Amino acid sequence: MLIFGSCLVINVFWFNFTFTGPLIDQLSISLFIIPEWTILTSCWVFSLMTNAMKDCVRLCHAEIRNATNRSLDDVIRIHKRLCEQISSTSDSLKPWFVIHWFLLAITVVIYVADLADVVDFFLENDNEWRYLYQDALVSTVYLYVFVYPSFCAASVTVRCNQMLKELNMTSDEEWDTGHPFHSRAQLALFIQYAQYTDCGFRAGNVTFGTNFAWFSTLVAMCGVGVKVLR
Repeated sequence: MLIFGSCLVINVFWFNFTFTGPLIDQLSISLFIIPEWTILTSCWVFSLMTNAMKDCVRLCHAEIRNATNRSLDDVIRIHKRLCEQISSTSDSLKPWFVIHWFLLAITVVIYVADLADVVDFFLENDNEWRYLYQDALVSTVYLYVFVYPSFCAASVTVRCNQMLKELNMTSDEEWDTGHPFHSRAQLALFIQYAQYTDCGFRAGNVTFGTNFAWFSTLVAMCGVGVKVLR
């Protein structure tokens, strides 16, 4: 956050020191930092909410580990409550996430692709460092706010799957005698149930996993490839 904020402030001061046009143009371009900072802030708020969702997974894991003298149905209810919490939070964030993702998908491809033209312009005008810095910064910001929420959403699903993996890797001796998972057969039944719940961050009917995060990066990079190879 501090790095992006410092870079944006540097860009504003550099522009104001070198710009020689009308004052109204100088002011309007300087205020361009506001939407960029707003988008960055909304992404960081989103990351805080996904971190809270991962904390819920951690608490669920701890509660399952401590479910001594309880039945398999009790453990399933604990996991079901976690899935409902994540699902309700995902549903509340879905409008912002979907709109943000698709709009930024278009924007980032355009900005990153146009960066090739900026490099050509810079090579023809050796003293235009500010334009290269500005376009590189804007492209980086939009690429970041496009990819970062995808990774945050995917990390929730990854954490849910990691919890199941950790439970599945345990042996009978690691559980107290009164715990339902002291019986490997009971643990196997729970893992089978949990895998079908598809618990994780959901955008509509699709669970947002790591494949979508890498797909986001791939789409953005395709803009560069199309522009350079054109």
